[in-house]
Amino acid sequence: MLLDKVRSTRELIVQVKLVDERVNRLLDYQDFYQKLAEQTSVYIEFINSINSLVATHPDYFIKPDMSSVIEKINDLLETFENNPKQVKVNYLTREINKFNLEWQEKWTKFASSKSQDVIRGLNSIKKVAGSDDNINYIIRGLESLSEKWPISESNLRQFTKYLINAKEKLTNLNTTTDVQKFLDLVANNKATIMDVTPEVIQWLNENNFSSNLKISYK
Repeated sequence: MLLDKVRSTRELIVQVKLVDERVNRLLDYQDFYQKLAEQTSVYIEFINSINSLVATHPDYFIKPDMSSVIEKINDLLETFENNPKQVKVNYLTREINKFNLEWQEKWTKFASSKSQDVIRGLNSIKKVAGSDDNINYIIRGLESLSEKWPISESNLRQFTKYLINAKEKLTNLNTTTDVQKFLDLVANNKATIMDVTPEVIQWLNENNFSSNLKISYK
């Protein structure tokens, strides 16, 4: 009788240990999948950003070698059933974040190089022509998208549209080299009476901006 009770107790202890192991295993899976789910949207946005940039500007953006990321993904796939640890997801996230930061910097540099001259031109025009809601809208759009990350294909199309609209604005005003030089000086509060050349006066009159010009002493 006593032996039966001892045997039953031992069996119960074994069963409790098995249940405890299974519970811990389940918790590991839950933590793993929760961590993976949290990061999945980041992974997808990153991949979509790269694909959009490469497709839209293939002359500047070249698809990167992401073998290190693929290696981390393969390691995660091979081990998650027997070892579903969050650390594997963390390794993958860190590797992707390195590429993410690099490509964010690439986009910002590219966008700035494409937009800074037209933004400078538009700001110069505003100094002479006065504030213009449409010009302000274009400038804000270009500046905002230059800093945006992740970037989508629709964002890139909008960025191109802003650039086209900005260049059309500047082209329609027929700014020459001398006029642009004058506008840059005005924008930086460095223009003097000597900078108001006959060509500048003619441009101001043609665009009805002459009444916006104010001469004052320092």
